[in-house]
Amino acid sequence: MAKTPKKAKTPKAPKGRGGNGSGRDTVTGLTVNLEGIGRIESDKVYDKDSAIAKEWFSYYAYRLPDIVESFIEFEFSEKYIIGTTLSKYANGDSQVIRTVMQGVFKYKNQEITSAAVAFTAEDNIAPGSLYGITTPYLSGEVRGKGGGSRSIANPSSLLSWVDTLSGFNDVLLDYTRGAVGDGPESAGDESAVRAFAGGQFFQAGWWQDPFTPNLI
Repeated sequence: MAKTPKKAKTPKAPKGRGGNGSGRDTVTGLTVNLEGIGRIESDKVYDKDSAIAKEWFSYYAYRLPDIVESFIEFEFSEKYIIGTTLSKYANGDSQVIRTVMQGVFKYKNQEITSAAVAFTAEDNIAPGSLYGITTPYLSGEVRGKGGGSRSIANPSSLLSWVDTLSGFNDVLLDYTRGAVGDGPESAGDESAVRAFAGGQFFQAGWWQDPFTPNLI
């Protein structure tokens, strides 16, 4: 008597984005809950009236009287945290800044519980009018911290994050493009900054549509 053929097994869904999680996208829905501000969600763009935009721009002094609109987005993963800001000025100019922290970020119930940062990187595309020139002014840098990574004392405090960003004093890579005063038209190696993290965050022209792609 012929054997009854075995029923084919249904393939299991890949676990996480890289195929090693529980079937869920391990980065979707990650958050940080900041004191006095509230819950900040990954991949969500916040406008100038949001608590996080008001607080962030006040810390970094990017919010000038002639800014008419501003937006900010954060993206979280276990290896990177990215913040992207867009400021629109009354004269029609725009400034776009992306800041990346690379390190080890741990979460519980989708909320960050600890963070240690090894490198910070930033790319700044600013209107020349801010510097008294007619062409856009571009600058970028990658910084490290002597002696290794630096832990965030309190991941629920925006001030702790700001302190960490400002504490990275070792410039590993930097560039500028656009003459300012008597300075050079360009300096440093732009391609090296663009290549940070395999070119994932600062590819040429990223500022033209800063919020559309999911970076992580």
